[in-house]
Amino acid sequence: LSQENARNLLTNRTGALQEELRKVCAAITTAAELPHLEEHQEQLLTLLDRLQPLISSAGLAMAEVLFQPLQDMAKVGGQISSTLQSIQVELSSQASEINEQIEALKSSLERAKQGKAPLSSGVQTLLRELLDDGLNPVPVCDLVKIRDPRWQPAIEAYLGKNIEALLLPQDQEQRAFDIYRELKGRRAIYGVKIVRSAQVKMPSMHQNGLVAELIEGENPIALAYLRSQLGNLKRADEASEALQSDRTLTM
Repeated sequence: LSQENARNLLTNRTGALQEELRKVCAAITTAAELPHLEEHQEQLLTLLDRLQPLISSAGLAMAEVLFQPLQDMAKVGGQISSTLQSIQVELSSQASEINEQIEALKSSLERAKQGKAPLSSGVQTLLRELLDDGLNPVPVCDLVKIRDPRWQPAIEAYLGKNIEALLLPQDQEQRAFDIYRELKGRRAIYGVKIVRSAQVKMPSMHQNGLVAELIEGENPIALAYLRSQLGNLKRADEASEALQSDRTLTM
């Protein structure tokens, strides 16, 4: 190559390199303004201050001039990549939670249309997990009723989470417990009850005025489960009646 051709080639390559460097600086400027990369902002701006003067540097064509800044840029790039991956995982998790909440709202709306009581979020989550696995869970509250509406709030408050206990065919119970225990981390839920049918016994109903006699239903397991939770608890319409027995429930 003649000296003139060599100079032209060097000028062209230098110009191309300058243009690429301008693009890099623009990208760094944009990245430094992103809220998700705030922790890297100082590093990016420092790198930008080192790279911008090189755009017009006479020694731009020399590899050693750019070597260290590019090494540092690669290092910062790796750190940013890790940060963005963490953000992606977090956003994906948040999206999953939002979808679960939407499904829970849909389920609550559908139950309301059917005249059924709303379920807590944990019960709804486990219910969906079990249904997705092909099991047949049913909340016991769907299988019974309280024949005197005046007592319903007090009885449901006393029964607490038991009113939402999930009843399954006996041969599906173990699989349901296994699925429940497998829900870890963000998917973990606590306090949901699964009925062990073999352990449920119908309590004696010989006493008068028992709260349990207000629970009615055609499913013998669901009926026995809730009645056993109430046991020999008696109804007390007045405060004086409540004081006459060891275990009473008032409205």
